[in-house]
Amino acid sequence: MLSIMLAFILLYGIQLLHPAWWWVFLAPAVVGAVTARSGWSGFFGCGLGAGLAWSLAAILELAGDGSIVSGRVAAMLQVGRPWLLVLLTFAVAFLCGGFAGMAGYYLTGGRGKKAQR
Repeated sequence: MLSIMLAFILLYGIQLLHPAWWWVFLAPAVVGAVTARSGWSGFFGCGLGAGLAWSLAAILELAGDGSIVSGRVAAMLQVGRPWLLVLLTFAVAFLCGGFAGMAGYYLTGGRGKKAQR
């Protein structure tokens, strides 16, 4: 739960200050390195945090001025409706953030691993 909230807050806050696509990798990797107890907890916690952050940004863009652009992108990607882009955005951010969180955990040496006998 901590990794979900921390990844969400860190990623969404950074993207408000400096919108760049690669933050979806860097912020969850840092969170995964600090808070994850296993590779899978880093994957799911950071993935959910990143997915929720990007989904919130997509929803706010869709509800604001970006509905015309979202409609055109939805037509270009042949997904039908602009609201399906929010689901697609969540899926992409979940996978990117999840793998980044898992990588962050494993780059720290897997602190939670049991001692080998």
